[in-house]
Amino acid sequence: MAKKYYAVRTGKTPGIYKTWDECKNEIFGFKGAKYKGFESLEDAENFMEAKESAEIKEENIKSIMVNNDVEAVAYVDGSYDHANKKYSFGAVIFYREKEIQLSGSGEEPGMVEMRNVAGEIKSAMKSVEYCVDNNINSIIIFHDYQGIGKWGDGLWKTNLPETSAYKEYIKNIRVKYGVKILFKHVKGHSGNKYNELADKLAKEALLP
Repeated sequence: MAKKYYAVRTGKTPGIYKTWDECKNEIFGFKGAKYKGFESLEDAENFMEAKESAEIKEENIKSIMVNNDVEAVAYVDGSYDHANKKYSFGAVIFYREKEIQLSGSGEEPGMVEMRNVAGEIKSAMKSVEYCVDNNINSIIIFHDYQGIGKWGDGLWKTNLPETSAYKEYIKNIRVKYGVKILFKHVKGHSGNKYNELADKLAKEALLP
């Protein structure tokens, strides 16, 4: 029987994919890739959640840095509280063998209307701000909403003041500070533990 799910535990973008072509794109050319095909989603998720040693975890992040030629890696996400009309952000940044967690919330009128997307925008901006504050010259940002990368790279139209401000912010940091900023889309809730951690941080930032 053909495999229905392909779990990439170590690769360009760890996660669970439904086709071999998708899986292949994440592992070919990636040294030390770890992946496996499964017939059920549950088995694939169990493979992704299998405990790995601290050394392997560290090597995963180092591999991403080496393969993308960056100093830092960030996973970002956002959330939204419908009842209180408040958005939040969460970010996990890896730099020099340190894991930095950032989170917070906001309720600016324009941003609130964008709901959880506002949180992901803010999370990306905070990650870049961390680079500037700590003299980090390059970063790759993993995000699950495609607009984070598309707006940041000027590939999508920015029809709102908030998205325009975000696009200009990224452009300004690149030009003024010379920071290399790469974006990589990762499917939300696909088993990537750092993306899930960013999501958890964002949700916790909304708690009373």
